[in-house]
Formats: sequence, C-alpha cells, structure tokens
Amino acid sequence: MTPAALRNGEPADAIAVTDRGLHYGDGVFRTLRVSGGRVIAWDAQMARLDADCRQLGLPVPPPATLADETARLFADGGDGTLKIVVTRGSGGRGYTPPGTVEPTRLLLRYPPPAHPASHAEEGIEAGYCTTPLAVSPALAGAKHLNRLEHVLARAECRDNGWPEGLMRTPDGRVVCGTMSNLFAVLAGELVTPAIEDAGVRGATRTRILDACAAAGRPCREAVLRAADLEDAEELFVCNSAMEIWPVRALAGRRYAGDEAARWCRRRLEDSA
Repeated sequence: MTPAALRNGEPADAIAVTDRGLHYGDGVFRTLRVSGGRVIAWDAQMARLDADCRQLGLPVPPPATLADETARLFADGGDGTLKIVVTRGSGGRGYTPPGTVEPTRLLLRYPPPAHPASHAEEGIEAGYCTTPLAVSPALAGAKHLNRLEHVLARAECRDNGWPEGLMRTPDGRVVCGTMSNLFAVLAGELVTPAIEDAGVRGATRTRILDACAAAGRPCREAVLRAADLEDAEELFVCNSAMEIWPVRALAGRRYAGDEAARWCRRRLEDSA
C-alpha cells in the first residue's frame, strides 16, 4: 500500500534523487502509533527526535509544524502508524555535508501494524540472530537511517519463524531486538541493555525507564549477555508500534513470568 505522505508540508510520493538520506542514510526517523487520530506519547517521541537530530547535527523540525502536518494526515480521526523522517536534504557527490543545510522532512501515514494480538497477550518465541549489531559510539542511541544490519536480521526472523530476534555486538553483548528494545527481570530487578556504542534509545524504552523512576521501582541499564538472559525470571521486548511483547521462549529457555510486562503496559497506558 502506498502511504499518504507529505514532503516539507506538501503532498508527495517521491524525493529528490540527490537527497543524502537516499545516498548515505544521512538522516533520522521515528515511528509513532496513532489511535483515533491522536499520536500516542507525542512528547516522548518529539524529545527523542530532537535528541537524534542534534546527535547528527541536523536542524530540528519545529514540533508545532510536525503536529500540524500530522493532523492533516490523520484528519479523519483514524488509526495508523506515522513515520517521521528527517534527512540532511540534497547535496553533491561525496560524504562531506553541505555548508548550508536544507533538510528534507517527510511524514508518512501507514495502516496500523498487522501483528497478531496473541503476541502481546500470550507472548512470543524469539531467537538470537547471527547478524552482528554494528558498533559505533558516535551513532549509538540515534534512530538513524542506516539500518542494513536490522534488514538482514529481520530476514533471519522470517526464515526462522520468529516474531522477533535479539541482536548482539561482535563481542557478544545483547543489545536489542531487530525492531525493539529489550528488558529482563534479574533477581527481581528490571534491567535493560546499556546503549553505549550500539542500539537505539527507543521512546518506549525511555518511557518505561521514566515510569520506573517515578514509581520507585528498581530499574537500571547494564551490559547483558546470553548467560544473563538464561538466569532471567522474565523477558519482554517493546517499541512504539507494538508496545510490549512478553518473551516466552528464547534459544530453548522458557519464561513463565509476565508481571513486569503487565506493570509496564499499565504505566504506558496511563501516560499515553
């Protein structure tokens, strides 16, 4: 399905062939869930978009402009998925960014995700992808447009029949899912992989960390490896489109608990 789209505020179905987002992945994006025409967790998403743009030295789109364009795309009050893309705009051949930046701003409306409801209600089986997660301290945390390792890892999920797969750095640190952030319960404490030199600081991940801090629930970031997940009482993955999926099985290990997943889901609903 071709999405409804706005490019710099105007209806469009294409970008310039010289756009640096196309040539070099020189840009960032965010994926937002929309329910009844209302974007879920708008402020959290804008905060992450702002941080990502600043990390890459991109002009930050005014939130008021993005809100106006979003309202135009969802004027019917429907449900869907909103993708916001910001690139550095067009430039000549070569990696060096242009001295004067005229960014490209794309807003695209897609249908809601077609994930089975059972993934959230009953949980999923996951596996470890063999595609390594790229390590780059300069890019870690940002949801930039260079996502080829995730494309390859998603193909592994498809081939293995996994709704989601976990990705590791070359030295074996478990950082995230192919399209999600990861949380584990270790000795009763909620833990999420540290985003040091790889991975994305997802908006839902941030909201869960904030909710735990506000409620006084123990939660921390740490380096995690497969052995740590073997010892976990509970695992779940999350992103803004699917929210939370409990992991019931991973590499032969089964997990029965879902208390933390249910608690976090309630907090996300309260703060939406």
